[in-house]
Amino acid sequence: MKIEEIEQCLTQSDAFKNKDLKALFALAIENYVAYRIDFTNELSDGDRLLFQWGTYDWGKGKFFEIDLTRQVMFDIQEPDDQSDSMQQLRVTFTYSCNEETENLGEGNRWCASPSTIGEFRDFLNATGATLWGNDHTPQDLEVNLGYI
Repeated sequence: MKIEEIEQCLTQSDAFKNKDLKALFALAIENYVAYRIDFTNELSDGDRLLFQWGTYDWGKGKFFEIDLTRQVMFDIQEPDDQSDSMQQLRVTFTYSCNEETENLGEGNRWCASPSTIGEFRDFLNATGATLWGNDHTPQDLEVNLGYI
């Protein structure tokens, strides 16, 4: 499967249209477990998930973000060329900052393989940021695919 197909699946879902963090993250995880991205090698970290949250200022003021990223690296023989092949499909929920979001801090967690998805999903679902995000409407939701 191509990562562009996963992007399309996410952006055409009801979860995306409704800005439903819990449902959209569940869909992204379901796709991670069910579909391998063409020309990647799972054994060399070629298809991973990254869950992250925190308060950031990317030049437009401070915002609280909750993000689930699928990072793929195509299986290329030349090691120097592998980093140029990295793509990220980011699902980012953005919220206004307040004292509550500041208290959630920041953090991240990687999932390197579908075989460890249970532990990763449990962590994601139990984290204070996710629990908070499930109960609040985001200011913005973006699904972006790009090279890093």
